[in-house]
Amino acid sequence: MVAPEKATRRTVFVEAVVSTLAAWCRKQSGVRRNLDALDRCGEQEVAHMANDLQLLPAQLRGMARRGPEAADLLLVRMKALHLDAEKLAKGEPAVMHDLQRACSLCRTKRRCRRELARDPENPVWREHCLNEDTLLALLGEDPVRH
Repeated sequence: MVAPEKATRRTVFVEAVVSTLAAWCRKQSGVRRNLDALDRCGEQEVAHMANDLQLLPAQLRGMARRGPEAADLLLVRMKALHLDAEKLAKGEPAVMHDLQRACSLCRTKRRCRRELARDPENPVWREHCLNEDTLLALLGEDPVRH
């Protein structure tokens, strides 16, 4: 017979795994819908949409593939830097859009996530962040000095 405490821990673990798997499936389903919608538009329309967003068609598809939360780490980084993302989005929407675009297309998300979890104040992010110059400018720092 399994001790009640072990059974409870096992149940919690199984529920966490199932919840994570369900969230992943929902995300993949949404990504598939995004890509299907782009495919239905045709190449010319995709090119026009990408151009409107100042992207290449491949970048637009890449952003659709990554899903709507692809720039979530930007919000965490901005909070760690004491920058108000909402205020920036309202006051300088083009700047916020550029930050989100770069974050969405970033290939070092795993590293960024680890660094934010370990020590959000550590300036090591500057070594790899595509948004370094813009974020430092928003902080009033000179990116050339860093």
